Amino acid sequence: MPYHRQSPPENRPGRSDRGGDRYGMADAGMVLQAAFHDHSYAKAPTPFANSSASSGEDRSPSISQQTGPTGLSCIRETLKTAGLQPATIAVVLASWRDSTQKQYSTYHTQWVQFNRHQNENPLSPTAGRVLAFLTTLHQRGLGYSAINTARSAISALTCTEERPVGNHPLVKRFMKGIYELTPPKSRYSSIWDVSPVLDYLRSQHPLSALDLKVLTFKLVMLVALVTAQRLHTLQFLNLRNMTDEGFAYVFVIPNHIEQSRPGLKNQVVRLNHYPHDERLCAYHILRCYLEMTRLLRGDTTQLFISHARPHKAVSRDTLSRWIKAVMLQSGINTAIFTAHSTRAASTSAARAAQLPVPRILEVAGWSSERAFAQFYKKDISAPDNGFAAHVLRSTNVP
Repeated sequence: MPYHRQSPPENRPGRSDRGGDRYGMADAGMVLQAAFHDHSYAKAPTPFANSSASSGEDRSPSISQQTGPTGLSCIRETLKTAGLQPATIAVVLASWRDSTQKQYSTYHTQWVQFNRHQNENPLSPTAGRVLAFLTTLHQRGLGYSAINTARSAISALTCTEERPVGNHPLVKRFMKGIYELTPPKSRYSSIWDVSPVLDYLRSQHPLSALDLKVLTFKLVMLVALVTAQRLHTLQFLNLRNMTDEGFAYVFVIPNHIEQSRPGLKNQVVRLNHYPHDERLCAYHILRCYLEMTRLLRGDTTQLFISHARPHKAVSRDTLSRWIKAVMLQSGINTAIFTAHSTRAASTSAARAAQLPVPRILEVAGWSSERAFAQFYKKDISAPDNGFAAHVLRSTNVP
């Protein structure tokens, strides 16, 4: 099983509860600051320290020198203790994205508290202590995904070593045991049928009769379905990076998104003309939306703006609420399915319609079929086919 950093849902099997922190949930940076006021901790080794740095300069960790605690406070201290220069540290820390930092912060906080109880240095993790900590997470009911994230967070504290502690053979064997005891599960065993949603979107016609709110909701949902993109990718759609080809609007996503990686070209999102049904033509609806918002958006170039004043760019959470509102109006159970489920619903529908898998992977931004097969290729939920009713009607009632 690959060891992931953050991941996208397809690389984060299931959703394990990260709550219930028995050690307290104070910010990792604040906990570190308190922890290192305890001078009983031994200093961590300095494999990269230069002569000037080791000639008397105190290399004990200090959170107070930071502008503010972040999810990478522990890793920052490890790199400082190793003697790396601030500019180098900034580049190394940039390799962990904001979402990863937030995840790591949770487990760094718990790891520091765990070590304080044992009077040990959290910046010098040993395989034995890591196993003991991960065992407490397992005993609290956390699943493989959460424990693997904790393992990665602690392993990052030894990133200056030749073999990070997370790759210790016994730690790897422990994770295999966790996988067997609590195998990762996909969030959904089946996915909703896109047909009711498409029927609902068809009912919102003609476009000239729709107000901005209804038009916006219709466009956001349709774009989510026909592109199979994550919400943060939809948030990054920008008029500055849009080209009108006459039969399609093409957006280039220059921002780093979850599937971004070295050697991969920027993600491209296409909204093609759909001549079979103008009511579901993303190209036609977007053109109408651009015209309706032209005088409202001011200097805002993000595609989706608020339908209410002051018509500013909206967040990913707002896009999520809009999509769930359409799902609810279409009869989809939003107590079970989230806005992100549009990705599974659309790709599963495309596969059911015999679209070749390589094309699905290309549109959705996946590099292999494994993620699609494991986490997105779902059986489409269908209404009761009337089996029970047919059984009951098989007996003639006098």
